[in-house]
Amino acid sequence: MSMELSKVYISYKHDSKYDGELDSIKKGLQNNGIGFSIDQTSLGYKDDIEEYEKEIGQADRVIMIITPGYFKSLACMFEMTQIFKHGRVEERVFPIVDMGYIPRNGDGLSQIKKFWQSEKKKKAQELAKESGNSRFRITEIKKIDNIICQLDDLWQFIVHVNTGSIDELTKDDAAMLIVALKKSLPTPLVDREMNGSSLMSADTKPTTPRAVSQYGDKSIYIENNSGDIIIN
Repeated sequence: MSMELSKVYISYKHDSKYDGELDSIKKGLQNNGIGFSIDQTSLGYKDDIEEYEKEIGQADRVIMIITPGYFKSLACMFEMTQIFKHGRVEERVFPIVDMGYIPRNGDGLSQIKKFWQSEKKKKAQELAKESGNSRFRITEIKKIDNIICQLDDLWQFIVHVNTGSIDELTKDDAAMLIVALKKSLPTPLVDREMNGSSLMSADTKPTTPRAVSQYGDKSIYIENNSGDIIIN
């Protein structure tokens, strides 16, 4: 799975409630020629799901659709830890936030932390009952530990960044979101090449012919130029 500098990845929780908003985002990206990657179409048969989640984490641009279900999904929150692990979140991440019943303050943070602490406890109890190789359970617990450690950074981000409303960001084929993305994406190579050919340096830029007129017997001095002098 190759990454392109201008490709946008979408991190979200599958939920039919948000199908309309997701379709608006995809349509807006398509209409504006912005390549994007989403699990619905980018994950093929037998592809490694966890590797794809890691790929989202290091992507140059990520649309992060944060909903109540997102907070309680191990897969989504693992993507979150990967995103924050690679830094530059303010530059790379474009959040769309619909908190629902979860307060967008310290109480909400405590609520989500308690949920994952409870999940960790359950996994640990299940691990204690299992016999044989328990590598999968241990991996789950490690992921939950990372989630709990990263929650403060996530909360700091979504509480202090003005995200507007999900309705505003997704209306008119996500027009407001597309504008923000376009401002952040690098200039296409073809545009850079065209600009480069038209913006030559002073040393290489061709000079335009200049007409020099002289009346009377005063001498003329022309420096660093060539052409014809016609004397009438």
